[in-house]
Amino acid sequence: MAARKRKRILVVDDEPGALSLMAEVFHEAGYEVLMAVNGHKAMATLTRERFDLVVTDLNMPVWSGRDLLRWMKAAGRSERVIVMTGSPVRDLFKEEDMHPVDATFTKPFKIPALLETVNILLAVGRTARRGVRAGRKKGMAL
Repeated sequence: MAARKRKRILVVDDEPGALSLMAEVFHEAGYEVLMAVNGHKAMATLTRERFDLVVTDLNMPVWSGRDLLRWMKAAGRSERVIVMTGSPVRDLFKEEDMHPVDATFTKPFKIPALLETVNILLAVGRTARRGVRAGRKKGMAL
């Protein structure tokens, strides 16, 4: 039997501490992790490689998470997406020019809740319900 390929996650955040913390947590959970410090660098990485999941902050310099989601939609990307933000995202799910978002986390959030959502999204097929909101409780800050 062939070895099962590790799922790949691209983490996008302009805060170095948050970026390295998430990368470490996902790596320890058995995922292959790459990082990008803004949406433009994430776009360049996505142009070269395929991922199973993109975890992105919304508010970043150069290219925001919204810019990245618009590019992903236009490029026909198939990755699942988790959005992290410190601001309200009520209208994010109504914007038709953006790649679908599977879950949102409002900062600060608990790292175990994020990891649980990642595990669920990567364990289920593409038919899973989109637009699930998560991370409403304040806890382990990110």
